[in-house]
Parts: sequence; C-alpha cells; structure tokens
Amino acid sequence: MRLVYTSDLHGHTERYHQLRHIVYQAHPDVIILGGDLLPHHRDIKSSVQSQIQFIRHDFYHFLSDLPANIPVGIILGNDDWAAALLTLRTLAKRYFLYLIHDKPLTVNGVEILGYPYVPPTPFLAKDFEKLDKKNDPLPEHPETSYITRRNTVQSIATSSLFRQRSSIEEDLSGYNAHKQTIFVSHAPPVRTCLDRLHDGRAVGSHSVKNWIQRQQPLLSLHGHIHESPRVSGQFMDRIGSTISINPGQVENQLSAVVIHINTIIQAEHTVYGSMS
Repeated sequence: MRLVYTSDLHGHTERYHQLRHIVYQAHPDVIILGGDLLPHHRDIKSSVQSQIQFIRHDFYHFLSDLPANIPVGIILGNDDWAAALLTLRTLAKRYFLYLIHDKPLTVNGVEILGYPYVPPTPFLAKDFEKLDKKNDPLPEHPETSYITRRNTVQSIATSSLFRQRSSIEEDLSGYNAHKQTIFVSHAPPVRTCLDRLHDGRAVGSHSVKNWIQRQQPLLSLHGHIHESPRVSGQFMDRIGSTISINPGQVENQLSAVVIHINTIIQAEHTVYGSMS
C-alpha cells in the first residue's frame, strides 16, 4: 500500500499545487490530510466565510484535478473552523472525500481513523481544542476564546468552554485500533521527535501518546508543530511497535511524505529525504 500524507497547508494554494504534483508522481492508494487545511484567521469576524469560500473554490479544484477514484481522507485542526464541516460534507457527496473524524475509511484492508482535537494553545480559535487529560488545570490565557455555531463566530470565556467539553483522554477511551489501523491525530504525541517547538519544548499530547502505547496501531500520522522535524532532526519516531510521523511544514516547499507499507514501513519526505 502506498499513501501520500501532509498536514498544515493553511489554505496556501501553492502547497496544494505541489501536493497534486506529488500525487501524480507517486500514484498512491490514498491521500491523507492531517488538519489545519484552511486559510489562517487574519480577521476573526470574516474568517469563517473565508474558509468556506476556500473550500468551494480552491479545495474543490484540488479535488476535481486529482487522478480519478483516489480516496482523500481528512481531519480538520485547531486553525480550522468547525463551521466548514457542512461545506466539506457537501463536497464529500460528489468526490472521493472522507471526513475520517466522522467515520473511519478503509483502503486495501487498512482502517484509517481520525481525531482532530489538540490540547489548549495560546491561540483564539477553539473549535478543535480540549483539555489533554480530564483533571488538567484550565488554561488562563487567552481569557476570551472564539468558537463557531453554525456559520457565526462567537466569543466565550475560555475557562467556561473547557469545563463544558470532554477531554482528549476521555474521547480516546472510546477509540480502538488493530494491527491494520492508521491513526491520524492533528496533535502529535508528547516527548517524541514530533512535538518540539523552536526552543526545544515538548508540547504534544500525553493522551495521544498513551493511546498509541496501549493500542499500537500500524502507523500514526500527526501535524500541528510545523518546526518539529527541523528542531529534532527527525520526522519519524517509534512508540512501541507503532511508527509515528509528523512531516512538519516549511515556508517555501511543501512538507509531505510518501509512505510505502509492506513488510516494513518506508517514508520519503519531500524535504528531508527517506527513512525506514
């Protein structure tokens, strides 16, 4: 099985053009996109419509220009608004697009399972953020956050928001994997080569790492921390028998991986080369 994986495209059309080119070269069985797919929030009030317009125009053209019948499995990330889901689900009725945080996708006997939430960040958009563990302290900053209801951005006290939501730990307790599962989580596992900020701090999810350690899926795919491969020197890590990957994202060239799954897992990175 061969797949193409990337994350954190943030609505950059040139990255989508580069991704399309890689797909035509690699001839994958499936394309997987790991969140933060839509334009960044330059203006909170207009950002929902900006993201919906991107889906209707740019993402639509990306899908329609792909080789026929290649499934595209996606999750959203913390920089995407949940209000975009309705438009994405409409596209999914016409193309081979699958929202894998709604329902797993199976390709060649491999189950692809998605989870979009990340632990609290300092950013304002909170549709896809939750406490990592149930008893974690509530974040103090920002004091006011933004979420979407239908197509409207609304402000809410950050502490109130996180009290209302289940934790990542609680959510993942209902997820099960097997030896032929690919787990796609926007949040990377904590204290690995995949979650390092510029200053070296590890900011990944304890719950995601604990779940991978318990469930041992075939492969886990992540994003969120763009600079981690450059800081750690690695875009792959191993948690037990599970290979975990965060391609990161750089400024001028798409960071993506072409992954071959056979008796071993091999990954070719568009920037950093190959690992197995």
